[in-house]
Amino acid sequence: MPHGAKAVFLALVLGLSGCGDDASGSFPSHPPPDTPGPGADPGVLMAAWGTSGSSREEGVSPGGHARCNLEDVRTDDLDLAAFDLEVPKRPYPDEVVHDAQAHCGADPDTLLFRLVNCERLSRGLSPYRCDLRAQWAARRQTADQVKKDFMGHEGSDGSSLADRANDANLAWSALGENVAYAGSVLQMHLSWMDSEGHRANILSTTFEYMGASAGAKKGGGVRGTEFFAALW
Repeated sequence: MPHGAKAVFLALVLGLSGCGDDASGSFPSHPPPDTPGPGADPGVLMAAWGTSGSSREEGVSPGGHARCNLEDVRTDDLDLAAFDLEVPKRPYPDEVVHDAQAHCGADPDTLLFRLVNCERLSRGLSPYRCDLRAQWAARRQTADQVKKDFMGHEGSDGSSLADRANDANLAWSALGENVAYAGSVLQMHLSWMDSEGHRANILSTTFEYMGASAGAKKGGGVRGTEFFAALW
């Protein structure tokens, strides 16, 4: 995508119910992270989420709705070019799978996770917690879109958002998904924030967990998916 080109994006929300099939296998094992919320010490928030929010009132995106950019999240521990689109074969149990503190997936995926929680903390909302099952569902859709060169909420195999949630073994009560094609991970975030439907997913008070995935497209640009879930 040429520099300055407009991002392309779609949003989807489901309010149904579902439960994944039994799954087994190996997966990263991390203890439940600390989950401080709005009002906690900025240093504590930064350690837990990789961001303490933004105090600025003016927007940093063209439409003025995003309050957070790279200055507002920790990036010194991330390799923002280390995209990872390998999709394991459903190695998840029927419980939340945590990542390391302040991380959620590969480094570019974690950047999206931190930017989302920066926006939430900046508005007094509790941060989304990472569930690597949701991150798996997001990566599956991003990898598919990068490989098959398309954008949408339906997979190239006909799978729906609910199908991906069930395949990830999520017992969900509500789901949301943002997908986009943009010039960079940051541009993707700013564009989502300037879109009402995508912003609603990012700032929702219904969802509790999220996972995100970003993948570089051959020839330039980045495709990405954010997957949001409320669980039973």
